[in-house]
Amino acid sequence: MKTKKGDYLIIGIVVIALAGIYAFMTASSSEERYDAAAGANPIVMTCTDTDGTDISIRGTVTYTVNGVESIFTDECSGDILKEYTCNGDRIASRLQKCNCVDGICV
Repeated sequence: MKTKKGDYLIIGIVVIALAGIYAFMTASSSEERYDAAAGANPIVMTCTDTDGTDISIRGTVTYTVNGVESIFTDECSGDILKEYTCNGDRIASRLQKCNCVDGICV
């Protein structure tokens, strides 16, 4: 499968967006963060992952912030796997070059 320049652009945009999210989420070392705009209410985050870092299983991460749930499923972009995982109570991801099919490396 031939990789197109547009694929790298999309991967780059996703990486930059995730870096921004990661920087925001790690701004405080506390498990509960406080949102000044919301009157110092605690921000409660949880993260669960169905496959850990196993790239041979298509997993799903459920990330919840103050009761609002987001679902992320391992996915392919050409020959790049985006493996979602949890880092404590935070969502994380990594890119893995491989023969990627349906969110797994085969």
